[in-house]
Amino acid sequence: MRQPGSSQTSASTLSAITIFIKGSGGLYLKGGLLAALLIVPAFAIQVVGILDQPLYDENGLQPRLLIIPFVVITALGLVLGRMFQLAQQVRHNSDKFRSVADVAEDFIYLRSIDGDYEYVSPSCERLLGYPPEDFYDKPNLMTDLVHPDDRDRWLHHIDNVNNAGVAETLDVRLLGKNGRQVWVSHVCSPVYDSSGKQIGVRSTNVDITQRKAFEDRIEHMAYYDPLCDLPNRRSLERTVRQYIDSGSRQKSVFAVLFLDLDRFKNINDSYGHFFGDKLLRMIAKRLVTHAQNGMVTRFGGDEFVILAHHVSDHDQAIRFAEELIDAIEEPFHVEEHELYLTGSIGIAFYPQDGATPDELVKHADAAMYRSKHGRQEKIKLFAPDMIKQAAEFVSTENSIRRGLEHREFEVYYQPKIRIADGAVVGLEALARWNHPETGLLLPERFIPVAEETGLILPLGQQLLDQILHHLERWTERGQAVPVAINVSGRQFLDSKFCDTTEAQILASGIDSGLIELEITEQVFMSDLEATVTKLVRLKRHGIRVAIDDFGTGYSSLKYIKTLPIDTIKIDRHFVWGALDDPKDMAVLQAMVSLCDGLELNMVAEGIETEAHRQLLVDIGCEVAQGFLFHEPMKFDDVDRVLQDHADKPEE
Repeated sequence: MRQPGSSQTSASTLSAITIFIKGSGGLYLKGGLLAALLIVPAFAIQVVGILDQPLYDENGLQPRLLIIPFVVITALGLVLGRMFQLAQQVRHNSDKFRSVADVAEDFIYLRSIDGDYEYVSPSCERLLGYPPEDFYDKPNLMTDLVHPDDRDRWLHHIDNVNNAGVAETLDVRLLGKNGRQVWVSHVCSPVYDSSGKQIGVRSTNVDITQRKAFEDRIEHMAYYDPLCDLPNRRSLERTVRQYIDSGSRQKSVFAVLFLDLDRFKNINDSYGHFFGDKLLRMIAKRLVTHAQNGMVTRFGGDEFVILAHHVSDHDQAIRFAEELIDAIEEPFHVEEHELYLTGSIGIAFYPQDGATPDELVKHADAAMYRSKHGRQEKIKLFAPDMIKQAAEFVSTENSIRRGLEHREFEVYYQPKIRIADGAVVGLEALARWNHPETGLLLPERFIPVAEETGLILPLGQQLLDQILHHLERWTERGQAVPVAINVSGRQFLDSKFCDTTEAQILASGIDSGLIELEITEQVFMSDLEATVTKLVRLKRHGIRVAIDDFGTGYSSLKYIKTLPIDTIKIDRHFVWGALDDPKDMAVLQAMVSLCDGLELNMVAEGIETEAHRQLLVDIGCEVAQGFLFHEPMKFDDVDRVLQDHADKPEE
């Protein structure tokens, strides 16, 4: 038996056989086909050896060698039988693989190392709309079906499997024949032959579209506001961080705009939260429409944050903010109501105003607070001193809560004087805070914070209790005069305002005609229909109503004549300006004529000089208040004034 690879090759063996036959005296030819036995046992297409031996010598047939063919043929039969069994097993395994793959839900295919498809399961047509034949005809079809946004990842993935021999799994989007987008988990591994050489790849594509949709819903819930369907605070932080990472590499600039709607709480208090939610969705939609390339996020409540990566300087940022404010101030129509809103915006820039998402949002918020509580500025750029102001806001809020608990707030009164004879015809109630550390504080130091935080509601109720108690004392003495009470928008638009106010007055036993509520034009016009409804109700209970600071807001004769009001209060700036400006004088005279024509009472505020008083006499204004007559005073001091200036009948 000679093994392959020995010094004698198959060619040399055949040569030796030929020579031996020629030199045997024809002995091999005498035996016919059995004269020589050449056996080539093979296994798995590999030659394992060669056996050659003549059956005759010069003496004739060698009987001892007759056993060799029997042994060899028996061995050959065993080898061939094993080969047949293996072939059967291979065919069985192949049939078994195909029978499983053909009915599998997953899309399975085998590809050669050259890229040709050797097997494609029928499920490809169910998943993608393409039959197996399309893959056999187009070797690049699978790559063509990969979503363009995923193709680079796909090619890198296939390269790893083909060239690096690495088994990998990749989640990728495929585009079906009908345009449907299918997410698959592509599990791909190399296939090797018996010598360890890679001869192809085996791939299984599992449909994970539903899983991805579920993951997307979870992602959406985590990073989007459910009410407005805008990115939420968490999404804002993630995106700002991405902007910062990009900005630090490219040395770019972007702006963060913090928008807060003014007095939105009043709308919720007046109409309920479902109405307010509907309005918020309309606001969100309008902001997105006008945000250009900016990202609009809902920070919470009535606060929105806009990321403006297209803004690179202060002028651009302010123009962008003005466009957003203009959009907000366009009227909204909700359930047959026409609503007018205003907003305040603070702006912070990366990197000059902050290096982290928290700093940028915090500083934009601080700038917004300054714009909201500043001098009628709707937009404000961040400055370092604003952080201190924001901290003071929180401190003031906490102090107000403590002050309410300890009843540190007190009512002062400023008399209203009939100019003709100096008689006290009414009082205006003014809030003061007896702060234990800083002393007496005027309203501008705490009322804005109280309105912003909602503390104005318990504060207003506490002050009304004091006023009713004082009126009770004056009524007992026969000195009672009407008291005007300033009502903020947050109070008036609260859904329980009428209920609580009427209940307090009723419980006190005081004549409701002694109470006059002063409300600004801005509050009236925020929702005229709801305002009129409330005013009618209050008037029905005998409560009087005045428009405060008339002429400084949304004055309109069309609306004024329809409002159920009793008094118009003229803002001090018209009185002061009328001394030097003929236009202001004309406006003031028109206001007096308006009140006469509509049969409304008129009160001029801020009278500080004799010239102011004489001006009012000249134009026919009969009632005024100001430092010329009296400064605001405590309850005990009002007693003495009422004694000295008892109401005198007109002559």
